[in-house]
Amino acid sequence: MIKADIVVAEQRQIVDVPVATESEAIRVLWNTYGLGIEIKGWLPNKKSNVLEEVQDEQVDSNESDDSNELGGASGSTQGDILQANE
Repeated sequence: MIKADIVVAEQRQIVDVPVATESEAIRVLWNTYGLGIEIKGWLPNKKSNVLEEVQDEQVDSNESDDSNELGGASGSTQGDILQANE
C-alpha cells in the first residue's frame, strides 16, 4: 500500500493506492483520476516510520587483524609516495 499526495480539480488529497511500487501507483492514479491529476509526492508508510534497532558488529579479540599483509599500493611495507604531475 502506497500513500500518495495528489491534487485533483484544485483539491489536495491523500489517497491510499493498493500497489507495491510507485510506478504502479502512478498507473493506477492516472487510470482512476485521469491524466489531469498532479502527484505532489509519496508519504511514508507507518511501518517505515518505525526505527529499527541496529546491532553493531562486535570484533572478537581472538581474530586476526590481518597485520601480516603487505601495505601500500606497491606492496612494500614502507609508505608509498604520491607525486602530482605539474
